[in-house]
Amino acid sequence: MQFIPGSWRMLGRDGDGDGRADPSNIYDAALAAAGLLCQAGGTGLDTDAGLRRAALGYNASAAYADLVVRTARAYAAAEQQIIPPPPPPPPPPEPTVPAPPASEVPLATAAAVAGPTPS
Repeated sequence: MQFIPGSWRMLGRDGDGDGRADPSNIYDAALAAAGLLCQAGGTGLDTDAGLRRAALGYNASAAYADLVVRTARAYAAAEQQIIPPPPPPPPPPEPTVPAPPASEVPLATAAAVAGPTPS
């Protein structure tokens, strides 16, 4: 992602929470680019017209905007093939039975657990 200094002054964001908006930081630049695209896209990026407006807000080239819209649509159509489904969640842990309080353990068992009494 590239920003000219004037655009960064207006759009720069702190994407990683370090208190600085740094155009060389991928998290900051990605958040700033998202803000620019959403702002330029107007009513939404879920239509070709909105995607085109957003792309033109980033780069005022009609050829670039057409490429962005075509690429976004091709990616969305192939999503099922490109991105594998997430793995299933792990099984829940086996329930554990809490040990009874020491006051409820029979004395013979408590003595066996404690070991021999020193003489």
